[in-house]
Amino acid sequence: MYGWYAWKRNWTWQRRRSKTKLGQEGENVKEILVVGGGAAGIAAALSAAEAGGRVTILEGLNRPGKKLLVTGNGRCNLGNTRIAPECYHTARPDRLKVLLKQMPATLTTDFFERWGLMTMADEAGRLYPYCRQASMVVDVLLLALQRRGVTLNAFKCGPDYIDPMFHTAVLGVPSRNLDLFFEDEAGIRSQLARHIQPDGLGVIEGVMGFYDGVSGTTDTASAAHLARATGTPAVLIVRPKGQSLSLAAQIHGFRTFAENTLAGVILNGVSAGMYSFYKQIAEKAGLPVLGFLPPVPEAEIPDRHLGLVTADELSDLREKIDRLADAAEEGIDLHALCALAQTAKPLTDTHMPLARATDFPVRIAVAKDRAFCFYYEDNFDVLRELGAELVPFSPLTDERLPENIDGLYLGGGYPELYEKRLSENEIMRNSIKIAIQNGLPTVAECGGFLYLMQSLDGAEMAGVLPTSAHMTRRLQPFGYVMLTANSDNLLCEAGGQFPVHEFHYAQAVDNGTDFHAVKPNGRAWDCGFASDTLYAGFPHLYFRAKTEIAANFVRKCAERSEK
Repeated sequence: MYGWYAWKRNWTWQRRRSKTKLGQEGENVKEILVVGGGAAGIAAALSAAEAGGRVTILEGLNRPGKKLLVTGNGRCNLGNTRIAPECYHTARPDRLKVLLKQMPATLTTDFFERWGLMTMADEAGRLYPYCRQASMVVDVLLLALQRRGVTLNAFKCGPDYIDPMFHTAVLGVPSRNLDLFFEDEAGIRSQLARHIQPDGLGVIEGVMGFYDGVSGTTDTASAAHLARATGTPAVLIVRPKGQSLSLAAQIHGFRTFAENTLAGVILNGVSAGMYSFYKQIAEKAGLPVLGFLPPVPEAEIPDRHLGLVTADELSDLREKIDRLADAAEEGIDLHALCALAQTAKPLTDTHMPLARATDFPVRIAVAKDRAFCFYYEDNFDVLRELGAELVPFSPLTDERLPENIDGLYLGGGYPELYEKRLSENEIMRNSIKIAIQNGLPTVAECGGFLYLMQSLDGAEMAGVLPTSAHMTRRLQPFGYVMLTANSDNLLCEAGGQFPVHEFHYAQAVDNGTDFHAVKPNGRAWDCGFASDTLYAGFPHLYFRAKTEIAANFVRKCAERSEK
């Protein structure tokens, strides 16, 4: 697949380039014919094109680079980092030494990286494409179905921000989270019914670990629980990883372990040449195999400490998703998936609109940029229902807070990646500090919490809170948490409780003591800074879990507006 994509992309790019030369400069472009579209032929074509030639590849198979699909057990072995004369058999070792000096291993890695393909080496030095994200299968299916005219809405199981960003980027409509820790089953079913368009389909992306629930010992709030609660047929995405018959045992274990709605399997990371082999094995588990997605290295999505990079950071995201969708249309039975969706239980929207918390609109500034991008779409829905107008701004690029605002919402994200730019925007930092000190009602979650500190990794932040933080290499206390207020504050009275979640690598000198946090396993600690006009802490809020805390925030904004 890599070879085909690289050839095709270069051809289209080169054609545009040649046209420009002939039309604007009047130069002649060399016409080059490469016979054979194998690995060597493709590499030669790419090199010739980079040198300014117009290249055509002649290949007897139905696509160039087809044999590359089966190299390295379907992972495409690109080369080896351990290039030495002793690794070769030759009658002229003296000539070999000269040749190898001219062709180091970095020549191969540089070649592929120049074309956007990152590589990795195993313990033996074998080079492979670096792309193994199963979550991309969902995005692929979304686009492939959309191409067929199916009206789609996407959802994510559990507390995740990044995957919904990709859903939204693919479909152009907001993706929403379905979380049974925050909402009961009736509320989740209502959400699905409300946000799936008439005659459309809803696609729910699960979480790693089909049965993994909030406590680690039950499947409560797991993907399996969500599928049962909504009557949604579930499709298991499995990567064989070099297995043979053990693949059937693995699938059989998922199918029989506990009550579930499993109705099919998709094989991920499987080459076209190996699909029939794995399909026969997988079907022994008693579930239909609905197709496969082959490795598509050129569509790799890089990741970092909190997961994949965000959708808006990828200038070529559409190109990557298109490549994956092409592969999905070839390898996955989309008609069978649509037919399977028709077997889902009917749902009814029982949602009652929230009572407005104010008689007049209030304006809440919302930090929205690459540093602050982790928000639940439902949180925005709740604030709007309660009477808030949301005004986006950027702490990275704007100089000051928006005018005539009554509140401030600083969500999570990646301030640690932009700490220098945030620190250098001194006018904005001071604008926020003065506004909060003057009583602007403010909610600051995780990344927003870090931004309000004195410093982050030594970089000066807004200076609102009497604490600083630094980034670590491991997750700090994370997962679902129940918060109890130790005193009256912006969100609730003393003793008030609401569920939240944490996920961060930062460690603060002082986490605050205005809330008491308890995990489902019993672990407990104090955290958060709060006052009559402020909530700031690592825990992320989900307003639909307890709408009263959002209503209190909006009411306080209204009080400020009236003054």
